[in-house]
Amino acid sequence: LDRRTRHAQERHEGGERPTAHALGDAREAPDERLFKDTESNAVVVIGRRVRAHLFARDGRLVTSLVLGAGELERKLERRRWLPLPNLDAARFREALAKVAPF
Repeated sequence: LDRRTRHAQERHEGGERPTAHALGDAREAPDERLFKDTESNAVVVIGRRVRAHLFARDGRLVTSLVLGAGELERKLERRRWLPLPNLDAARFREALAKVAPF
């Protein structure tokens, strides 16, 4: 199983997005920094330096981006990103460990 979707691999190769930080940010993020994208059902990880990473439920990276000023707050206010329930967070961490073991 590849660690990245095709889209994420293209972003990584293009050097435009912070995909290289995705795994580290996901491993370090407390559960409070994990969200569910209500449009794509992806797991959103909020990393350091306003980085955001979207992962498929199977732990593969979909894309990474740098959030603009106030963008996280807007996504939360509009309920685009909702807190990831604890059980889903645990399942995500298990999937992530299978895709990219420590």
